[in-house]
Amino acid sequence: MRIDCNCNADILFELTYETAGRCHTSRLFGRKANFWRDIFPKDMAQRLTGLVAGQSVHLPLAPGDDIPARDPAKIITLPRTAFAPKPVNGRSLAPQPGRFYPQGVLQGLPGVYPSTATPFRCLEATAETIVCDRNHPLAGLAADLSATILDVRPKPCETGGSLHVWIEEILDGPGIETRLPDRGTTFLAEDGDLSRTDNAPDAAFYQHPRLISHIDAKARERLTNCYAGILRPGDAVLDLMTSHLSHLPPDIPLASVAGLGLSAAELDANPALTSRTVHDLNADPTLPYPDAALNVVLCAMSIEYLTNPSAVLAEASRVLAPGGRLVVSFSNRWFPQKTVRLWTELHEFERLGCIASLIEQTPGLGSVATLAERGWPRPADAKDRHWPLHQQSDPLFVVTARRA
Repeated sequence: MRIDCNCNADILFELTYETAGRCHTSRLFGRKANFWRDIFPKDMAQRLTGLVAGQSVHLPLAPGDDIPARDPAKIITLPRTAFAPKPVNGRSLAPQPGRFYPQGVLQGLPGVYPSTATPFRCLEATAETIVCDRNHPLAGLAADLSATILDVRPKPCETGGSLHVWIEEILDGPGIETRLPDRGTTFLAEDGDLSRTDNAPDAAFYQHPRLISHIDAKARERLTNCYAGILRPGDAVLDLMTSHLSHLPPDIPLASVAGLGLSAAELDANPALTSRTVHDLNADPTLPYPDAALNVVLCAMSIEYLTNPSAVLAEASRVLAPGGRLVVSFSNRWFPQKTVRLWTELHEFERLGCIASLIEQTPGLGSVATLAERGWPRPADAKDRHWPLHQQSDPLFVVTARRA
């Protein structure tokens, strides 16, 4: 079936852009796009009309098109007292240069209310003033947008109701992971940033195995697809902080898969591993592997538990061979008592920026790229305790880097 005004279509939107040496990709699954009433970017609806599943269109987005141009008038200086967020995790937040915050934390701005979630970026902060950039996080940047048709089906009827403004959904989040072009973003500013509500030894917390899936089946599938684009036959792989699942593509023959984690029972239950090491990286960040011994280091759904992530990333860089790849992935679910406080205070796209910044500060690592995947439908899975209450798949965020 071809797209026309009498159909619904599932579309995968992919936005790509570059900033400050980083490559960024953001994918959004668009479910039940309605070509009779939805609003599409530029002339995308016209270009998609008549196409079938599997076909794509590509649009360059220049500043001032669907991505806003940068407006200097939206950079404002306010009294420092105007920044008044509610405490998070019992902590009073201080504005940090480069960080994003919801505009609702600013007092005294016309048309801005405590519930206003539209982000602004802190450019400077002193004891007296704060400089706020209220431009869209992607303002002034060029990007490329593609739309790939995944499915087309007849629309049973037109009943009215809400519509999708697809460009608003596509641009909701991207850009918050970018760094300031002239300097980095301050993420680790206070001693408590990497503290946790439960500072008891991790070995005690993981004494009882948790043979659970930390993301749903669709998110696991997307992570496996991501790995498939990185792994090569014959690679020696290290899966850091792993459990009973490594999310590896089954059709790529690997030389070895070393697993390092805190639960021997979980490691023993992982069939992908060729070796297993029980090791607490928060007690000792040293990796028990030789220099340049590995082609790929993976860390899935675990980076938020590290109290010294810089030391662990330095060790990952050490054990990677030249040209080796580091892949760090996460979602929006975790064990709250063992997650560092900073993580829970960041926007989900800003977590991409935080990990990217830590990697860029690690000697030997470069070529940083980020990926965000959102909006996929959650599979009907009786083993998934979040289904059917949650109909949308867990988001997937990935940061990759290469050993120089």
